[in-house]
Amino acid sequence: MDTNKNNKGCLSDTAAIFTIITGIMFILGYFGINYQKDQKEKQTINETISQPATIENNDNTSASNKENPKKKPEVNKPNINSTDNTSQQVTVVEQQQEPINKVAPNIEIVTEQQPQISDCEKNNTGDYCFTNTTSVNIKIHICPITEDFYTAKKLGISLAPGETKCFYNLVSGVYKYKANGRFSSLESSSSGQIKLEKCKSETLAVNIIPR
Repeated sequence: MDTNKNNKGCLSDTAAIFTIITGIMFILGYFGINYQKDQKEKQTINETISQPATIENNDNTSASNKENPKKKPEVNKPNINSTDNTSQQVTVVEQQQEPINKVAPNIEIVTEQQPQISDCEKNNTGDYCFTNTTSVNIKIHICPITEDFYTAKKLGISLAPGETKCFYNLVSGVYKYKANGRFSSLESSSSGQIKLEKCKSETLAVNIIPR
C-alpha cells in the first residue's frame, strides 16, 4: 500500500513539473514570436525610410519627347586648387554697352536776378545840384534845417557864371541854403530851403538879385 502511495505521489509531482515546464515554454514561445514580429516591423520601417521616394510620372508622353531646356554655356573657371606653378591666364570679356544716342531736351534755366540795393538805399542819401544863372561868381552854402545856419558846420561850393555843381551823398531831408555874389562893390545874397529825397538828384537854378 505504501508503495502505491509513493508511486502516485511521484506521478503527481512529475505531472506538476511537466505542467510548469510546459507553461514556461508556452510563455517563452509567445514572447519569442512577438519579439520576432516587432523586429520584422522595425526592419520594414527602416527599409521604407532608407529607400528614396519616387514620383510617378502620370504624363502619357515619354520623357524623350519632352523638350530639353536650353543649357547655359559652361565657363571654364580657373582651377584655384591646382598645384601647378605656372600662372593660369584668365580672359575676362567685358560687355561693351552700346552708346544710347539720347538728345537732352533744351532746358532754359532762368535765374531770377535779385534787385541790387544801391548805396543810396542803404544810406538813405541823395544828390542836390545848383546852377549859377548870374553873371558873377557865387558861393553856395548849405546846412540841415534843424541847425542854426550861422553856427552850424556848413558845406559849400563855388560856381562860375553858368556852371553847375552838386552836393553828393547827402542824407535825405530838408536843408537851408544861402548863395552870395558880389556885384560891383556890393555883395548880394539869396537864401531858401531845398528838399533832398533818397536816391534822387535835383537841380536848383540860383539867381541873385543885385542890391
